[in-house]
Amino acid sequence: MAQYQPEQLGFLDKVSKDEQTSARHCGRSVKGFHTVKKGVFVLRRRFSAEGLLTVNRMVSNTVVGVQ
Repeated sequence: MAQYQPEQLGFLDKVSKDEQTSARHCGRSVKGFHTVKKGVFVLRRRFSAEGLLTVNRMVSNTVVGVQ
């Protein structure tokens, strides 16, 4: 790696997001009451993004909607 200048390096990162990402699988409630969970639910709608980051800027990015 020492032979490369910082401007020659790039880093790829891929992320995905759906509306259930932050949802919890378990919950708690007071004895005798049902657990109520409110949140957004969107079935089969997900986004994936990939980008190339360099020292100076974001060179390239792609966002794809998956259904």
